Amino acid sequence: MGIMMTTTLTIDVLHNFTPLNALSEQRLKDVLAGCYVETIKPQTTLINYGDCDDKAIFLLSGQLTLTDYQGGTTILDALDSAANYPIVSSKPRQFTVTAQKTCNILAVNQQKLQDALLWEQSLGSLAKTLFAQLPPQMDKDWVLRLLESRVFYCLPPLNILELLQSLQSIPVTKGQKIISLGDTADCCYFIKEGKAEVCQY
Repeated sequence: MGIMMTTTLTIDVLHNFTPLNALSEQRLKDVLAGCYVETIKPQTTLINYGDCDDKAIFLLSGQLTLTDYQGGTTILDALDSAANYPIVSSKPRQFTVTAQKTCNILAVNQQKLQDALLWEQSLGSLAKTLFAQLPPQMDKDWVLRLLESRVFYCLPPLNILELLQSLQSIPVTKGQKIISLGDTADCCYFIKEGKAEVCQY
């Protein structure tokens, strides 16, 4: 693809990109796990007309040429408002996209992004439903933080409710061993308050 270099992505550069800006920081990190900024040389083709790839591509810097099936061209600059969205997102692709100038792009797995967006959109209504059925003494802010963790990302809502209803609070003292390497896994622990040290000997 004419890549000159790769740079590890930082979250803060993505606040202007839709729909990435609709995700919580943790969900965004999950979607971007393993992604890199790719620097593309001029005249390199990123997308061919008719492609059915699985990527959502964002233009971070530089300039692209979009060519339709009739040969008509449009220039897309990273400073244009249209660059705040994925490049020619419809599939199959309706344009051939070529780097006009040196560009930095980010390619995200489309299905991973869609799954994250669906979860993010349903989180509010899910939390409302759960809060109506959870014991009144349960810390709602803590439950909401828990729901945003990757542990619950692939669980159906009914399973989440069942899990939360079965939680038991266990106080521990400083220095107390909670689990040991090699123990049979018979339950799952969440830290509600404080910190825990993880050591492997």
